[in-house]
Amino acid sequence: MRTRVENCLRAARDTVPRVVLSDRTIREEIEAGRIVVEPFDSDLVQPSSIDLRVDRHRRPAADG
Repeated sequence: MRTRVENCLRAARDTVPRVVLSDRTIREEIEAGRIVVEPFDSDLVQPSSIDLRVDRHRRPAADG
């Protein structure tokens, strides 16, 4: 059985158009306030993506 969050994510995925933004457009949208990433580090903007950090330490992926 799906949770309420899963249902909301599914509904958003099915109704929101999918687009790929260039790094230039990502920066423009952040400057305009239409995309919010806090804290924002411009060094983490890559072509068509933003690298996100969930911790200040990097941990290797577990095998398996």
